[in-house]
Amino acid sequence: MSAALVVSWGEGVTAAAAGGGEFVVQGPRGRVTLRQVAPALVDALRRFDPPGTEEGHLAELVPGSGDGLLAKWCYYLERLSQRGLLCQSARAGKTVLATLEAVSSGATPPPARAIPGRRYVLSRFAYLARPDGRSVLESPASRWRVVLHDSRAAALAGALTAPAASEELTEIAGGLGPEQVTSVLTLMLRAGILGAEGPGGGCVADDDTALQTWEFHDLLFHARSRTGRSVAPHGGTCRLAGRLAPPPAVKPAPRGVMRELDRPDLARLERDDPPLARVQEQRCSARDFDGERPITPAQLGEFLFRVARVKDCWQAEVATDQGPIRMDFASRPYPSGGA
Repeated sequence: MSAALVVSWGEGVTAAAAGGGEFVVQGPRGRVTLRQVAPALVDALRRFDPPGTEEGHLAELVPGSGDGLLAKWCYYLERLSQRGLLCQSARAGKTVLATLEAVSSGATPPPARAIPGRRYVLSRFAYLARPDGRSVLESPASRWRVVLHDSRAAALAGALTAPAASEELTEIAGGLGPEQVTSVLTLMLRAGILGAEGPGGGCVADDDTALQTWEFHDLLFHARSRTGRSVAPHGGTCRLAGRLAPPPAVKPAPRGVMRELDRPDLARLERDDPPLARVQEQRCSARDFDGERPITPAQLGEFLFRVARVKDCWQAEVATDQGPIRMDFASRPYPSGGA
């Protein structure tokens, strides 16, 4: 293979024919079983074994079209791509320059291609990260990312902070030709990290009305804190189990002078407090405060008792990938996930 876009199984994906005409593809994030797969399609699927097959030859892997094989083949490709089991790579000979990977399921990368002579620039949402020791270029506005395996591909990403065409980038690409540079740009374009130069010199995709109101950090937090937008683990992942001891649920008391706060009569508060509906209707934001008459110790004690006291403490066993661990838990008056 020379300078080409190559399609292959993703990292950690295994694929094999099973009994009864089934073909099973197993990946780190899921499993797909294709049923009643014709022998010709099994042979075509095996072409995704490393090093993979050139993207431009995918349709040629299936002989004929009158018996519906080509339609099934296209369906298989879309389904496997949506599950993140197939990946696309830009290669120069046997060297992998960059790989397009899914960061969420249910999406198929667009069939966009970088056009020689057209100037492209990185989206303002693009960022370079180093998860798991790899250089990864991604955007919170995309369901795909580009893994930069080769320093020349990383150099291209750095150069694309300003608009440039593939022909203009060959000088900094360490010997890569225009076709190889275009292949890397195509992966970035499909990932939504790169876009054509707009009238103002920025990425034309960033002119989308839905994106103009977003700041980079806001959109990144929005995308990475919701399920379905990223394959990254969410919630209580216990990723440091076996490395760090679980923190206590209640902060240890600091050294120094301690003062006992007043504890209100909870039964009286439950009986005499105004109803929630009245509190909500009458609430307002105070901008001016009376520094001459601060709240009293009794008021401070009642406030902290209502919103921050520890009602109960206990230990429980939590299952993690590193085995079960015991953790402290505490119950407080304010609502929160997991008590």
